[in-house]
Amino acid sequence: MSKVILFQGDSITDCGRDRKVSGSLGSGYPRYVSADLGFENPGEYEFLNRGISGNTLAQLADRWQNDALSLKPDVVSILVGINDVYEFMRAKKENPDSTFDFASWEKQYRSLLDSLRANNSNIKIMIGAPFISNDGKNGKLSNYAEYDSMVSQLAAITKSIAHDYNAAFLPFDRMFTQLIAQQPRPGYW
Repeated sequence: MSKVILFQGDSITDCGRDRKVSGSLGSGYPRYVSADLGFENPGEYEFLNRGISGNTLAQLADRWQNDALSLKPDVVSILVGINDVYEFMRAKKENPDSTFDFASWEKQYRSLLDSLRANNSNIKIMIGAPFISNDGKNGKLSNYAEYDSMVSQLAAITKSIAHDYNAAFLPFDRMFTQLIAQQPRPGYW
């Protein structure tokens, strides 16, 4: 029986997958991972992408039973967080004194991982750091520094969670900062 590798998260994971096709992985990193691992280990893995563009952590939690636990994954890759910041910043326009509840966000994230472990004590978990780029349209935001600060705090939380759960940590935030600095064409990434 093949091992199930589940990709879970928001638009970076979704990456245009066709929801009408059960094995659609989209055009992003889940497709590349499946191509590489599938080539090296034919038939050993089944790859599932359940990322949904625009999802926040709360929306991921709402669909967690159907889109994670019921699939009985052996490996789960999670990348979520940027949409939580976008949603908060939109709401903040109406309520300028509001503050993001980082403690509740972390508690909810840990709860999802706890349910994964309760479902499969041997599960392997990979946690991606949420990120925002100062390249392209995000970099033109008048309050980019505030977005960046919040996303950086979420990235630090995910790093801490990965450590506590003995999960692999994928520092996408650092990776994209380095890639953008090395790319001479603005907007490439």
